[in-house]
Parts: sequence; C-alpha cells; structure tokens
Amino acid sequence: MMGRGLPWLFALLFMFNCLGKEPAGKSEEHSNAKSSKPDLNQETGLIGKKKEPPKSIPSHGQVKYIDLGDGITLEMIYIEAGSFEMGLVDTYTFVNDVNFQSHVMPLHEVALDSFLIGKYEVTQEQYKAVMNYNLSMFKAKNNPVECVSWNDAVEFCNKLSTMTGNTFSLPTEAQWEYACRAGTTTLYCFGDDTSQLHHYCNYCAKLCEFKWKDERYRDDCLYTSYVGVFEPNRWGLYDMHGNVYEWCSDFYGKDYYKHSPKCNPTGPSSGSDRVLRGGSWLSMKQNCHSSDRHHSIPEFSYYAVGFRVVMVE
Repeated sequence: MMGRGLPWLFALLFMFNCLGKEPAGKSEEHSNAKSSKPDLNQETGLIGKKKEPPKSIPSHGQVKYIDLGDGITLEMIYIEAGSFEMGLVDTYTFVNDVNFQSHVMPLHEVALDSFLIGKYEVTQEQYKAVMNYNLSMFKAKNNPVECVSWNDAVEFCNKLSTMTGNTFSLPTEAQWEYACRAGTTTLYCFGDDTSQLHHYCNYCAKLCEFKWKDERYRDDCLYTSYVGVFEPNRWGLYDMHGNVYEWCSDFYGKDYYKHSPKCNPTGPSSGSDRVLRGGSWLSMKQNCHSSDRHHSIPEFSYYAVGFRVVMVE
C-alpha cells in the first residue's frame, strides 16, 4: 500500500508547491509593466508627464552682454514689464516760473512689455565696430557717438541685428521715459531738486556758448563726456539726462498724449519729424527732465545728438 501511495503523494506535494508561482518570464513582464506605468502628476492630479519647470526669466536690472568683436561689448539692461504715469501734470513749473510746453501733457498711464535697453548711449567705439566709420565731431572712443541722424541710428540697429542675430531698434518714446524715470514720478530720475542735476547730467558744458549752468556746478566737461561718468538712475542706466539728445523710434505728435493707447504705444502712424529725448551737453536744465520732448526731421544730425538701443528677446 505504501509503495503504491508514494507517486500520488509526490504528485500532490508538487501541485501544492506550484500554487501561487508565476510562469517563467511572467514576473519580469509584470515588473516591466509596473515600471512603465505613467506617474501621477502631483501638481495637476492627472496621469502624465510632470510639469516642466518654467524657463529662467531675467531679473530686473540684469545685464546682458552683446559681443561686437575685438573685445568690444554692448551692455543691455533688462527692464521688467510694468506701467507708469507718462508726461507731466500742468501744475509743474520750473525755476523762474518757466512753464512746460503743452506737448508733455496730459499725464497718462502707459503699460509696457519687458525689454532690454542700453546701459549707456552708443559709444563711438561701438558705432565704428558695427558701421566701420565714426561720424562724431568730438572724437573719443568712449564718448557717445554724435552727429548721427535718425536714419543713421536706424541703419546701425539694422546692421547690429544682422550681426548678432538679435532684434535691435531705437526705443519708443514710452520705453525711453519708463527707463529714464526708473520708478520715479519726479522731474528727474533723482527728484525735483535742480541743484543736484550736475551729479547725474552733463549739461551746459564748458564749450556751450550759453550761460545756462550755475558756476558752482561746473564740471570738467568741454562738450560730451565719457559715458558712465555721472551717476546712474535707480535701474543702473547712465546719461539718461544730458550728454547727447537721444533719438526715439516714434513720429512726433504734439497732441499724441491726448489719445495715446495705454498698452505699448508707438507714436503716431505718420509724421514729418522723429522724437528726441533727454537733453544734451548744450542744454539748460529745463530741457533735461524725464518728460521733456524735442523733435526734428530724420535727416537732421548735430554734435549734440546721439542714441541708445533697445532689444526684445
């Protein structure tokens, strides 16, 4: 009896031993299937790939360096998107009760997208690196290029864009004033006290035939100065007041502020003149404030006129 039962017993034990075991290869298959199961996105609660981190956004005031070759660089300052009050209220008067011209009024709100703007006015060295010539009367490589017309400045921007693969242009009038003000609502980027202007601005230099400047505030500048000699505004921009007038991209419109759009205004759609901003080494202090506007034909060039550039990424 025992000899006959052994085969049956062995068969029974083998059967119990196999219970709960997976066929060869199946365990590996299940393991692979488990590892390929989509992850639950903890941010969205949905099955799928995890959300990619946002791309790095430049911080306000961050500097971007543009290589122009031969060790020459162009420094661009990142300006965050924002809004500001552009122009001046009609109650502002200047020293000796000189009233502001009406074309800087009314005060109106403007909202702008982010952009980069030149830390300095374009220098003669930078201009020559792109254009292969220097138009300036007062030759000095680190002084702002001058004697440039609006057409010359636009040609520079176009060639610089081709050279670098970035998009350069002249600033709009709104971009220029936003950058100049640097968050202030005063006459100048530093406040309203005109006795402090000489710290920030090369105006009425020694060769100026007009006696605009108080002798107490005379500096050593004969005409244009090296860029970056005077104090910067709060956003790290130099010479937004004085040194050379700066071309803007806009057509000039005397009454444009009365109907200017709020978002990213670019000036009138047509006109004969282009806008100039900032004052110059020839200017009196009334012509160097943050809202002051001048204009001329695009062919106009003068030894007190230059420009700076903006870049949009």
